Amino acid sequence: MEGDIRQIAEDLKSPAGNSPRFSSPDAINANREAFVEKCHDTWKRLHLRAIEEILTWDAFMRAETIARTRRSKEDAHVGKPMQAFGKHNLAIWRKVNDSIVWSILGLRRHVIKRLCLYKERTYLSESNAESVLDFLNDVNASPLKLALWNDATSCIDIGDVTVIENGLAPHPRFLELKEGRVNDDILELFDKGEEDLQSGFTLFFDKYGKKGFDQIDRVIRQKVTADQAIDLLNNDKGIDPVTGREMKVMESPIPEDFYDHKLNEVLKEACRTKKDAISTIDGCLWVFANANKYISRAEAIERFTSLLNKRISGCPLSRSEKHPSWDKGKLFGLDDMNLRRPLAKPLFVRNLDSDIIASVIAGDLSRRVFLYFDWDGFARLIDKAGATFKWSSEKKARQSRAGDPRLRPPIIYGRIPEVYVGEVCGHITDPNLVEMLCDGKTPNTMAIETVAALQHIYQQYKSGEYGPKRS
Repeated sequence: MEGDIRQIAEDLKSPAGNSPRFSSPDAINANREAFVEKCHDTWKRLHLRAIEEILTWDAFMRAETIARTRRSKEDAHVGKPMQAFGKHNLAIWRKVNDSIVWSILGLRRHVIKRLCLYKERTYLSESNAESVLDFLNDVNASPLKLALWNDATSCIDIGDVTVIENGLAPHPRFLELKEGRVNDDILELFDKGEEDLQSGFTLFFDKYGKKGFDQIDRVIRQKVTADQAIDLLNNDKGIDPVTGREMKVMESPIPEDFYDHKLNEVLKEACRTKKDAISTIDGCLWVFANANKYISRAEAIERFTSLLNKRISGCPLSRSEKHPSWDKGKLFGLDDMNLRRPLAKPLFVRNLDSDIIASVIAGDLSRRVFLYFDWDGFARLIDKAGATFKWSSEKKARQSRAGDPRLRPPIIYGRIPEVYVGEVCGHITDPNLVEMLCDGKTPNTMAIETVAALQHIYQQYKSGEYGPKRS
């Protein structure tokens, strides 16, 4: 599989191939239509391959689920590695599709974020696979058109399919594919004028009963959610469909900086030496890798933990110290983070060598690359950027834990990291952590962006925009 992943990474990095016609921006502009057609050919081929693989692994997981119910209690542990293996492969192929989405949307995280509602994925075969594939084939027969099945991704939750009508002017549309007589009647019902609507509902209920009205409710909720997401994307303000809160998007003037080059060097060193390789980014984000296939994941964690305890004064990590799974004060596996987080920028489209990507996902580096975020080191970056970093009380963290999980800030060793500009308090959110751990954004960039946003809010607060004017 490692060779497959390496080739897919190459294809996604250069979807139009290595033709001299596409060797520079000027050359691409001169041959734009041919370039778009080549990219579409690659993406369509990879998308269909990924769908085929997902359906295959879905069948594997179904069979494993049936087998699990038949095992005795003594043999219950037998299926756990197989389940983990199936989930890992499903995640890989969904990330291939995510990579295509990131590519057609210009690697713009803020666009992906608006289209992701964190929906749990079910078996793809339960989503009218045959009909959807027929639709994809019809659309994708045109070289300049592109259609993707959203359920086969892990990051797009608006509509059933994403359609690019013309790759020369790529404006995506998100379409619902509703089948069956009941859905046809719902669409006809919504087309009725106000005067006929009441009689239409009566006839609909007589025909379909409560199940029909439940389907109407699902259709309406899907439409409301999609409208909120698209409105927020187009206008940079509105209702966030994930949290239900009013939101205003602020464009950061801070130039983004990424550490992919440094990460690539650490992983190459680990592959070359087959020994521990460790480095730090901005004095607070630690990276560890070991490509020795005879070293287990548990032993790699032990080695990284030991190195951290030697290099970070007062490092709280130890084998005896247990923290709940939701506590973010822990080591993060690079492949787990990238494959399992819907909003994680796929490794396939990060600035890493293709053989390194393949090794992390399916080779010697698999499950042996870890990240650790040193919050005390990050506090120094916050202070340098012009704000104050503080830890909340444990009581405040417990209160936050009992609140709405969609609005909860990360909890680190039982406390909440807080950033203050004057009286305004802000947090590093889970998506912020994903940006640093999965996208490759440097902690220093994140610190500067966070402080700049809080300073902007503080000025508005002082001017009275959030209440009486402050002196």
